[in-house]
Amino acid sequence: MYQKSYNNLNYQHKYLDSSSYGIFDLKKQAFSIFYIIILLLISISIILFISQTLKINQTSYELLELERRLESIKAENQKLELNLAQKTSLSQIERIAKNELNMVEAKNREYLVYNDQIEVEESFVADIPQEQFLLARIYDKIVARIMTVQAESID
Repeated sequence: MYQKSYNNLNYQHKYLDSSSYGIFDLKKQAFSIFYIIILLLISISIILFISQTLKINQTSYELLELERRLESIKAENQKLELNLAQKTSLSQIERIAKNELNMVEAKNREYLVYNDQIEVEESFVADIPQEQFLLARIYDKIVARIMTVQAESID
């Protein structure tokens, strides 16, 4: 009858061989690890993208709030400038002087005239030639201004 030999059956097929099965399993594990790493990288990228988008939206909102505050401060500043201009106008000052401080206009006015036609010879305090040192010239001008008095003429 028909007899089959089961002893050689395991060695006839390579897919049942334990050494070839181990290599296939190692490749499968390597691909699984590779896909897991790729999946993790894609997930991290998506999370970073979403977090950056949220930060951009929050910063845009803060920028809009600051622009609104700036506009309100500018409007308030214009109102204050108008108020200042009204309070420092000559007519307002004259009204306060006459009504609240009881001031009156002077009947006699005296004018002082200063003759500014007199030429003054420049003398240097530091005794250094004018062309050599800029700081010496500035120092001499400061000292000269401190020592002289200036007044306006009527003309």
